[in-house]
Amino acid sequence: MNICIIKLTTLIQSDMLWFIILQIIIVTLFLYSRWKDHKSKSGEVTLKITRGENSRKIIINFTVIVITIVLSVLFQISSFPQNGKVSLYILDLIITIRLCFYSQWFTGQIVNHAVSFEKREF
Repeated sequence: MNICIIKLTTLIQSDMLWFIILQIIIVTLFLYSRWKDHKSKSGEVTLKITRGENSRKIIINFTVIVITIVLSVLFQISSFPQNGKVSLYILDLIITIRLCFYSQWFTGQIVNHAVSFEKREF
């Protein structure tokens, strides 16, 4: 029993596990946002929203945070990206930029959560 707990603890603390989880989350968000964007385009009613200065700041700050997290996880795994990790980093950057700047559904979710966070009561 103690050996199972030790192995489970070691697995949870491994950087490779968190790297794989991060990759799954990024790809899943990307595919879901593509589906939501495509689904909204197939409808008859279209709506164009122009983002203001405040929402642009929110989106840029969120993008910086996500890129920083991805960078830190990649460089935690190895001090020098090798064995395809650079290509994964570039792919993650492309997906993050696509999500944060070109996906209407995702940017709407970011701004919606940020505004509701600002309006919360203590």
